[in-house]
Amino acid sequence: MTFNIQYGGEDKEGENLGKIAGVINHYKPSVVLLNEVDRNLPDCKGGECNQAVYLAKLVGMKASYFPIEHKEGKHWRGNAILIRKNYDWVGKVSKTRLQPREGVSCYERGAIRAKIGIGSKRIVVASTHLDFREPRQKCPYNGAAPTILDVPYEQARFLRKNVIRRPSCATFLAGDMNRVPGSKTYNVLTSRLNDVWKTKAAQGNGSTNGFESGGKKKRIDYIFFKHARAVYADVPGTEPDDDFPSDHKPVMATFKVSAGKSC
Repeated sequence: MTFNIQYGGEDKEGENLGKIAGVINHYKPSVVLLNEVDRNLPDCKGGECNQAVYLAKLVGMKASYFPIEHKEGKHWRGNAILIRKNYDWVGKVSKTRLQPREGVSCYERGAIRAKIGIGSKRIVVASTHLDFREPRQKCPYNGAAPTILDVPYEQARFLRKNVIRRPSCATFLAGDMNRVPGSKTYNVLTSRLNDVWKTKAAQGNGSTNGFESGGKKKRIDYIFFKHARAVYADVPGTEPDDDFPSDHKPVMATFKVSAGKSC
């Protein structure tokens, strides 16, 4: 599952963490790749101050967290990976700052990448969240000046070179890419990886964003993969009146990995 959790809820930040945990618990994914995971939100209490650790506890999983986007004071936002407790982190979890960095990007962006042991098999998974600005668009949050760069495209190129590289074993990249299929950003990522929604395993149109505003539905959250076979893929909770705990819906997919493609 990949899920942009919108820092735990829009109206009061963090108020929907229980609902987000409910979504994860309902579908019981083996691996969860999260975006917009916060630490030290204003007025947070106890365990909720580290949303990655708190959610992992609520869903009975283990967490690795990369708080990359610096906010006001000690407030941070980033990406996380949750795995089942009977899975293992193999080696060091890598945390990469994407280029261009803050000042060109609206906020600094990063990718967290891990090798995971699942029984006798090993897979590589990475979670990222790319910038959203179009060229010459001013950042509405931190006042960063407009840039002629297509920032998510540049970040995707950096991601391809430094994080994805040329996968030789079962590899998965997921997250909110803030660009639709056919965009330059999408094309960079699919030059090395497959989009699960372009397989026969996918159900529906895969739209994950825009439903909460009544606007145009967009497919901007993805699961990309290489050296695995997609069995099933879906976006849950697609009805217009669904009460959902984020402004994004998760993408879920089931894969089979042969022993010969273990990492």
